[in-house]
Amino acid sequence: MAVTANGTTYDNPPIDFVCRRLIVKWEPLFNIVHRYYHCRCVIRLSTPSHIEKELTLLTVAACPRHNIGSFCHLDYGDTIDYHQDQYFDRFGGYRSFQGMIYRFVPTIYEILGGEKFLSAEQVDEALKALDEFRKTTEEGVRKAFLEYAFEVNDVLEINGFPLPEQVEQTVKDERLRRRSVEAVKNEELGLSNFTDFSLSGEQRLDLRDIPMVRELHEILDGKWSGKAHWTIED
Repeated sequence: MAVTANGTTYDNPPIDFVCRRLIVKWEPLFNIVHRYYHCRCVIRLSTPSHIEKELTLLTVAACPRHNIGSFCHLDYGDTIDYHQDQYFDRFGGYRSFQGMIYRFVPTIYEILGGEKFLSAEQVDEALKALDEFRKTTEEGVRKAFLEYAFEVNDVLEINGFPLPEQVEQTVKDERLRRRSVEAVKNEELGLSNFTDFSLSGEQRLDLRDIPMVRELHEILDGKWSGKAHWTIED
């Protein structure tokens, strides 16, 4: 029921009488988040919502906040508080993640710009956070670091970056093991085996034309406007 300014009531008022603007909110089927493969900052979000679990896609690119050069570009990561980012829970939080990079992979710490990634004043705090995470679960720290190392090397190997022979073989063996585990799970669930799925060169070119990939390349090419794709124009 609606009531007008002069007191007249309507049991079934027209929609344009009740509200001047109707906003329809949609949620994508997958919460796809593109992240830089070293620092794990966000490049692009498919949705601002956290209803669906994040599906992370790591991308070989330099983060505008963490690099050894002076270049920069706009991305979705500019608006995120990484200390509140649930992605880093697997590392014991963002500060613990910074401590892990600083302590275990100093080469990557330098690639990320050293103090651009973790300032000298924050090192003690980051290492303390890492130690607290280790006290909680020693195995958790080991698992988190090994997963991080595999993900980085996996992305590099797939994109044709040269790796030490032993590291390259370890990555290939682990990738094969994971695909075998996934194939068994798919068979148990009666699902098709997607582990052998591959795209032709023409199909990969077609993928570049979908909105998600187009926006990703606009961001990395420094051509993105800075306006989130879900923004509603007035």
